[in-house]
Amino acid sequence: MSQAAALRAKLSRAAVRWALTGVVVHQLTVAHIVQALGVSWKSRQHRCPG
Repeated sequence: MSQAAALRAKLSRAAVRWALTGVVVHQLTVAHIVQALGVSWKSRQHRCPG
């Protein structure tokens, strides 16, 4: 979790936890998470490559 929300990250650790919970537990799409957080897809790719 600490690597997903680095010290200078644009998203807080709480936001990362919420997003991961949404995807894993509630089976939300990444597109839905990105829209809800108000970040671009490019930001998502930078945070979670691959």
